[in-house]
Amino acid sequence: MKKGFSLPAPSRNEPAGDGIAAYSVGFCRPPLHTRFKLGKSGNPKGRPRARKNVRTIVEDALKEPVKLTGGDKPRIVSKAEALILTWLNAALQKDAKAAALVLTLLRITGHLDEELNPEIPIVSNEQAAALLDDYVARNPLPRQRAPRRRHKEPRK
Repeated sequence: MKKGFSLPAPSRNEPAGDGIAAYSVGFCRPPLHTRFKLGKSGNPKGRPRARKNVRTIVEDALKEPVKLTGGDKPRIVSKAEALILTWLNAALQKDAKAAALVLTLLRITGHLDEELNPEIPIVSNEQAAALLDDYVARNPLPRQRAPRRRHKEPRK
């Protein structure tokens, strides 16, 4: 049996003969006046709501609807879709930064992945030989030096 649990804790309604509770205050036995009141919660405000992180805030903002006017009638799309359409239109208008953004987006989403046919070479054999010769001509191998002696020869 554990220490300090020998006496049962009386309720508020069980005073001793002289009006004082019949148990000692100690480990796991708080004084009666500090206990939670009956019918009252120990946490009246309740559990706090979770805070949103930056990712959640950005996702919520990109999901919000926005009205686009183009063509015959306006339509409602998400802000993310409107942003992508804006980039596409700017890229088509020869905006280099928007074109780079669109190409990066396509690469990330996997739309630029093409399966290569192993039977069709990317470069012909003549072109490959010319590229290799050009690389070797521009990047010569460093000359080999004679190894240095690390230790002195012992004297005789």
